[in-house]
Amino acid sequence: MGGSAGRFRVFGQHITLLVSLSFLHGKDRKLFCGVIASLFSGIMYAAPLPSMWNAFTTRSVDFVPLHLLLLVLLTSLFWLIFGILGNDLFIMVPNGIGCTLGIIQLITYAV
Repeated sequence: MGGSAGRFRVFGQHITLLVSLSFLHGKDRKLFCGVIASLFSGIMYAAPLPSMWNAFTTRSVDFVPLHLLLLVLLTSLFWLIFGILGNDLFIMVPNGIGCTLGIIQLITYAV
């Protein structure tokens, strides 16, 4: 898991679990967990942006893994479709953002 990102993720999971089980019930718990999950999903989809910015400024994509960009886009696309079919905003919103970021990253890779 390593690094500060791993510790932050574990800390965030524990806080979410503690707050949702201790203080929230029913729809409030679902809303809280959905918002937190959407937030972390958005962060996950934005994770490759610094390397894409580096590729854009250096005009070199040697260090950007194309297969990872494609898989992130495909994953977010299928989850977006699943969210649309289930009419679930907590799935649609972060994965819509993921699709948008994935397309931007592929365009940057191609340029």
